[in-house]
Amino acid sequence: MLCTEIGERPTGSAGGRRAEEYIGGELEALGYAVERQEFETRNWTVEETICRSGEERVPVVANPYSPGCSVTAPAVWVGSMNDLRQADLAGKIVIAHGDLTAEPLMPRNFRFYQHEPHQEIARVLEEKAPAALITISPRSDYPVPVIIDGDFPLPSCTVTSPAGDRLRSHPDDPVTLVIKTRTDRTEAANVIGRRGTGKRVVLSAHLDTKHYTPGALDNASGVAALLLLARRFAERPPAIGFEFVFFNGEECYAVPGEGTYLDAGYADPAKVALAINIDGIGLLDHRSGISYYACPDTMIARAELAREPYADLERAEPWPQGDHMIFLMQGIPSMAISAHAEMSVIERVIHTPADTLAGLDEALIERTVDAVEAIVRALDLEGPAR
Repeated sequence: MLCTEIGERPTGSAGGRRAEEYIGGELEALGYAVERQEFETRNWTVEETICRSGEERVPVVANPYSPGCSVTAPAVWVGSMNDLRQADLAGKIVIAHGDLTAEPLMPRNFRFYQHEPHQEIARVLEEKAPAALITISPRSDYPVPVIIDGDFPLPSCTVTSPAGDRLRSHPDDPVTLVIKTRTDRTEAANVIGRRGTGKRVVLSAHLDTKHYTPGALDNASGVAALLLLARRFAERPPAIGFEFVFFNGEECYAVPGEGTYLDAGYADPAKVALAINIDGIGLLDHRSGISYYACPDTMIARAELAREPYADLERAEPWPQGDHMIFLMQGIPSMAISAHAEMSVIERVIHTPADTLAGLDEALIERTVDAVEAIVRALDLEGPAR
């Protein structure tokens, strides 16, 4: 449903709303009390992106949330912070590469973390007022956007490194860049299903994707796992109240769903005994991994004992890029379930059009759910039986 019938589902998009409705309907059919936790966001769509150097057309992807433009101007190449500070960029098209685009830039107003070197790149670019920006990805296969930031005011796009080489082969030709986009204010929602009262276990997965990807591994697999757990817990509830949270915003530059959940006071250590986040399981030819955050030793010991019969779920090193972190920041014991693979392997798939069902092992997803269910039922958590 998520990957084939709906497809990409950025926060606030038509696909995102269809995913919300589908998940909410599944939870209601299972008898859960369902909350659609609404918030305001932006729906960004792109109609056309054209890049030409002289007469040669170069393949390009508009950076999500970029404003539109239609400009022909000389190109200025900048590959380092020193280049950027010294260059005259007013009215030009900046082609950023090297150290400046070695990794995606953190959004300027990201709620949980400010990366000062990235902040400086954005500040200097804005101060120097170029007409537009082309960022050259270090990747050769697909131009994963380098900038995803609704607060970045410059029209921008990304090209692969081979496409960057083609641009460089025409050093004296002006560059034409056309980006036709639309941004609308809209609403989106987290979808939450609850059962029981008192202190609870929260199980979460994000339903949204980046633009340009069907998001099978990231994170349709996590949503499917959570819905399967919701079905099993509806049939045979654990001894503690529980909540299923389908976050809508983990992939969005402003993480609006996570912020809305926090602002509502739902991530309260007095109310949540444990949070388990599932994000990116079922990668073909790789096992799943579990990592622990602020969990008492007794909780880890019980979880490890329950995990032992399930060979497809291995203990993994902590990683800080998921929704489990919003619970950890509140001092809530947390666990994260994801693919147990090198990040370089995962990054070849996620956030690209290649993140399809063909890259998933559905049986592995179900076996991972078996292990997570066993862990939840094995833990001696405080809370009234429901």
